[in-house]
Amino acid sequence: IYIGQVLIMGGLYERYIKNFIQEFVDICSLANISVFVLALDNYGFYIHGRSAHGFSDTDMATLRRHLRREEEDMVGHRGLVPASDHQTFQIHIPHKLKTIYKSFFNKISGHRGVSRVLLKKQLKGGSSSGAGDSIMVTYVTINRFLAAFIEHALKDLDYEVKDKLFIEALLDIELGNTE
Repeated sequence: IYIGQVLIMGGLYERYIKNFIQEFVDICSLANISVFVLALDNYGFYIHGRSAHGFSDTDMATLRRHLRREEEDMVGHRGLVPASDHQTFQIHIPHKLKTIYKSFFNKISGHRGVSRVLLKKQLKGGSSSGAGDSIMVTYVTINRFLAAFIEHALKDLDYEVKDKLFIEALLDIELGNTE
């Protein structure tokens, strides 16, 4: 059954119909945006949307030239792992990462009511205040923290990329320790 599903999905459906997930991943890569989706406290998904060209703020002619170079395999691969095009991953969040992330997020959620008022004020042409600025600083800090994690730049916090075992992929389960 598993082999039949793989053949039908990969050989027919995704090739001749549409693969909406892959289209979204391609858009993320063109926009140079990576996405973390945490479905549970320590489990989620990661889309590595880094552009192979290093930047995405460009005109259509340059974008077309970049895509043509990518088709001709003249640029690096889009994937997270060197020499790989694999951009989507299931992730198990280390407890330490989750603790740090929650501490940043708690700073933002403490300003939730204030931020709505500030947003309305900014839309009407008013200026921002200290609370809005601190929220933006926290968002930037979270972004830099997660980027540093992906780049293996955090000394005590690292990850490894590994393929699922056949039985794990077949049954859609995790057999190893997820801590």
